[in-house]
Amino acid sequence: MERSSRRPAVFLDRDGTIIEDVLYLDTLDNLTVFPGAARALASLRQAGYALVLVTNQSGIGRGFFSEGFVGETHRELRRRFREGGVEWEAMLHCPHPPSRKPFLSPPRRRKPEPGMPLEAAARHPVTLRGSWVVGDGVPDMLLARRLGLPSVLVATGKGAVTHRRLRSRMRPVPYPMLVARHLGEAARLILRRRRYDSRCNAKARRAGGADDAWGR
Repeated sequence: MERSSRRPAVFLDRDGTIIEDVLYLDTLDNLTVFPGAARALASLRQAGYALVLVTNQSGIGRGFFSEGFVGETHRELRRRFREGGVEWEAMLHCPHPPSRKPFLSPPRRRKPEPGMPLEAAARHPVTLRGSWVVGDGVPDMLLARRLGLPSVLVATGKGAVTHRRLRSRMRPVPYPMLVARHLGEAARLILRRRRYDSRCNAKARRAGGADDAWGR
């Protein structure tokens, strides 16, 4: 696939970021999309970002629900967001629970390991360059660091608790580039940062051109 056809992505956590976190969602009756989520994601899509869901679903490995149910959930999410004019590039999940045996290597797909974003970049027209990570938990912030990407911590879900931990330095976790109250604000901050970076790059190019002209 030609690199020129690839788009940067926003890699989004699921529970607590785009939908309410009900702890091991096992019925569609409890599936609740946050208000304003479709509008926020539509703005990112319109700006040229691919939307990629990356979610740990250890309930599969623990036997709380099946792989098929997660697939059904993601089909329902696609349907609901499509009604709001939003298409997802990919929805990926890791079924493995965290290892209780420290000598075992963690699954490469389970956040904060980078397997899911790397899979998206390999299988879809997505590039890591210019991409972001958005989530409400420590694994999301660690994922961003391991990929070398900027991150936004949302205060929904467990985000407020995560933020307090980061501020108190209780854990050696990288501080997110940005902190947002919810997904809508996260999208606005990402787009604002993109505009700022574009202006800075344009100024740098003009400055470089002027220097080159002076040198000639």
